[in-house]
Amino acid sequence: MAEYLFLTCQAGMESLVKAEYLSQVPTARLAFSKRGIVTFKLPDLAESNRNHRPRGILPRTYGTSLTHVQVKPKSSPTPGAESGSKRIGARQFHELLQDAMQFGDAATTRELIQATIAAAEQTQLGSWDGLHVWVRDGLLPATNWSRLPNLELPIGWQRFVVQMTEALQAKNLVPPNTRCNQNAEYGQRVLDLCLVEPNQLIVGQHQVQHSFQRWSGGVIPPVPSAVPPISRAYFKIREAVSWAGLDLRPGQTCVEIGSAPGGSCQWLLEQDLKVIGIDPAEIDPTVINHPNFTHIRRRGREVKRQDLKNCDWLLSDANLPPNYVLDTIEDLVRHPLIKPKGLVLTLKLPDTKLLEHWHSWTERVASWGYTNTRGRQLVFNRQEVCLVATR
Repeated sequence: MAEYLFLTCQAGMESLVKAEYLSQVPTARLAFSKRGIVTFKLPDLAESNRNHRPRGILPRTYGTSLTHVQVKPKSSPTPGAESGSKRIGARQFHELLQDAMQFGDAATTRELIQATIAAAEQTQLGSWDGLHVWVRDGLLPATNWSRLPNLELPIGWQRFVVQMTEALQAKNLVPPNTRCNQNAEYGQRVLDLCLVEPNQLIVGQHQVQHSFQRWSGGVIPPVPSAVPPISRAYFKIREAVSWAGLDLRPGQTCVEIGSAPGGSCQWLLEQDLKVIGIDPAEIDPTVINHPNFTHIRRRGREVKRQDLKNCDWLLSDANLPPNYVLDTIEDLVRHPLIKPKGLVLTLKLPDTKLLEHWHSWTERVASWGYTNTRGRQLVFNRQEVCLVATR
């Protein structure tokens, strides 16, 4: 019996994800694709015992795609659209979700929930341990952090999630105490419901084996901050540390190259770390006035090695080509005074063809003594990727 895989990614990376996965599993066949999500038909399991788990840095999360559910809207989802016939663009789709009054009329929403329950029952897979209900992400993260998707769910979407959860609980498809979109535990089997259009869902499941599979749709859940985050970098470092499971401890020293205006430094300071920011540009007053922050107004290659001798973690988010960043980091970590436990490097991709050099980049970092290297295109990355390395 054939099995289907769903795989999510950053908007615009679908063609690269398809090519990468088909190079790993040549017998797979593309089944369904929209901005931010791709599905594949896998070969019969009886034919091969190979692991079809996607590898690489571009997949955001993945699981088994069980079925699709689609209902005919009772009214046009957007002004001027023909009912059920016009494909909604990614931006229009997200604008629709932000409007509580336009997120599906009551009849369409109710019918979509009923059809989803019926589809889940027909899988005959019993009860799931948890529930993730999420929206395909067809938009790039905005430069202005306050406009980033998924930081706040619109009221209409929250209501839909509650109604879907209650309906699944009533049919014993999820435990009665289930809280939708809570972080799942390792080993749990989670029911995935991905909204791909306002009237269409993918019904899937996954068993949690990796940190990102604990999060609904592979998106790290937001947390409230006492002080408004300075920049998108605040979310990037939090996601990188959580995904990679880095053991940052209070009192340790983090050094960031390319730290202005201070978003990453802000989050690190909130974790009771000592932070050294290296950047000739201005740092936000929220960070610059913190007692545990030191600003070195130099470029990475100009910094005095003596100033970094207590570095536990070395970070870089400089807006420079990957090879230049790696040259700078290598020059630092090769010095006998600088022995960080780990590296968190943002590598900019002015051209995605640069990803062809990924393996040479990780091999180079490993040659510095960082044998555990891994990468991911974070949810809060734009055209860039995150490389994490530890000893």
